[in-house]
Parts: sequence; C-alpha cells; structure tokens
Amino acid sequence: MDHPNRGTDTDTDNRQHPNHNGARAPTRDDATPPEHHRPPPCGRSLRASSPRAALGVRPAPPAGATRWEINLAAARQFKAREGHLRVPRAHSETVTDTEGRTHEIRLGVFRSNTRTHHKKQKLTPDQMRDAADIGLLA
Repeated sequence: MDHPNRGTDTDTDNRQHPNHNGARAPTRDDATPPEHHRPPPCGRSLRASSPRAALGVRPAPPAGATRWEINLAAARQFKAREGHLRVPRAHSETVTDTEGRTHEIRLGVFRSNTRTHHKKQKLTPDQMRDAADIGLLA
C-alpha cells in the first residue's frame, strides 16, 4: 500500500519550503554588473595610443628581447585585442618574437606583480614609464 505522505524520489527533489513563494533565489549569474564595470566587447576598435596601434600593427618583441620587453609586448597585444588591461590573474598570453619563437607569458601574474612592485617602489624609472605608458599601473 502507498503511503499518502511518501512520494517517489522525484517528488523529494521538488519539495519546497512552506514559506517558498515559487521564485528562485538570484544567483551570481543573474547579477548584471554596472555599465562602467563591464569590459568592452572583443574586437572593439581602440583609441590609438601610439602610431603602431593606429596602424593596427601587432606589437612583436625583437629577437633577444629581455623578459620585461616580452612581458610588455604581451600586455600590448592583450590591450590591442581586448581594449583594456583588466587581465584575469590566471590568464596566459602567447607572444611571437620577430624570429618566430613563441613565448607563453603569464600575463595576469605579470600585471599583478608589476602593480605590487610599483606600490613598493621596486620598479626602475624606465619600467615605471613603460608600465604607465600602456596602462599597467591604472
């Protein structure tokens, strides 16, 4: 005999709290960030910050470039493509130098470390200028 208060397994999943009004609780995906926090869509044209950017030239580090120059090239490449430098910490960027060698750059870590070093005044004046010029310190 079936008991009237016992249902099947699927009935258990559909049970609701007695005070539940039928609406589901909002999730993180439901929240829409304010317009000023939304990153611009990919492929959006940039305001040219340099003659190279105005021509749409992808910044490529020269062969034999320093790690700093390669990291900056990765940041410029990301900014040219995305229109901003709000890089997720886990993001990696692949940069190809002028001789065709690829460099996998942990750009999110580079951006975070650069900002930390700037705050602790550990960047050289040239590094500070380079980082500020492309917007890494903003």
